[in-house]
Amino acid sequence: MMMDNVFPSITQTFPLTSFLSLAPLLLLIMSFLEMYVIILLCQMVLSRFHIPFPNSFHIAYMHLSRPIGGILTIMLVVSYVLEHIYVMNNIYITYIYLISLLTLAVEGLAFLSWLAILENKPRLIILAFLGMLIPFINQMYVVIGIVDIFSDLRTKLLYNKHNEQ
Repeated sequence: MMMDNVFPSITQTFPLTSFLSLAPLLLLIMSFLEMYVIILLCQMVLSRFHIPFPNSFHIAYMHLSRPIGGILTIMLVVSYVLEHIYVMNNIYITYIYLISLLTLAVEGLAFLSWLAILENKPRLIILAFLGMLIPFINQMYVVIGIVDIFSDLRTKLLYNKHNEQ
């Protein structure tokens, strides 16, 4: 049974060649996720043996600097314009677009995770991670990530939190 017979609408909108061309990017993303999980496992195991390990590998502590955020934002805008307005079907433009989009979305996720820890609601981090799977919310994470990079929102929230106590 061919995939075309089972899912004809999927194969028309997202052909197999497009999926196969994105395979290297998928491998890159999966390797970063695997690296993060390995670091967390090392942190857990080494802490059991009372071996010192830096405790700053939580995603909430990730914060990109303004120059890197500027480069990512420019890459996102330029690749979006080239891909969607000028309709340039180049695999490298797609890679640049997806890498910058995912990096900014992870920055937004890091900010929301940090905010959940600040509000003493760590279970909301799970909902934030699940939001990465929903396309519209993923786009909102990109906007939140850009705002977080170019504003002092974390500093202002932390300062206001300490003033309330």
